[in-house]
Amino acid sequence: MYVYGRDFRLESDHKPLETIAKKPLFKAPPRIQRFLLRLQKYRYTLVHVPGKQLIVADALSRANLPSQEERDMEKEVNCQVHLLTSSLAVSEAKLKELQTATKQDTELQKLKDVIRNRFPSHRRNLDSLLGPYWQDQDEYHESEGLIFKGNRIVIP
Repeated sequence: MYVYGRDFRLESDHKPLETIAKKPLFKAPPRIQRFLLRLQKYRYTLVHVPGKQLIVADALSRANLPSQEERDMEKEVNCQVHLLTSSLAVSEAKLKELQTATKQDTELQKLKDVIRNRFPSHRRNLDSLLGPYWQDQDEYHESEGLIFKGNRIVIP
């Protein structure tokens, strides 16, 4: 309520968030789209600042008790991600086949690990197999044993 209707600078030590916020909404992964939609009502500029320079935490960055709204939002996000896989134009048999093939594909398993644990800050620290995924790293997400780029399945 303190920043609503005002231009403000939002500083974050999470570098990928800066590029995600600049992309069109439809290019963001479904989980992040939900959060970006909630931020649309604010006029902010997202700027990356290294964590060591964010010395003093303000009241807005402190952990608070989980509210009912946060729990509801988490349910909505999980529902949206599940809806993505359930609304695919793929038969159940083909979906199982893709999940099995993804599980057996070493490149996609490495990609899944990187998605879960974040891409490294420098490309040179990334496994050479995953080089082609570097440029669009913020568009990849994993759900129910499949890897997606936006709302499309990455085929093993």
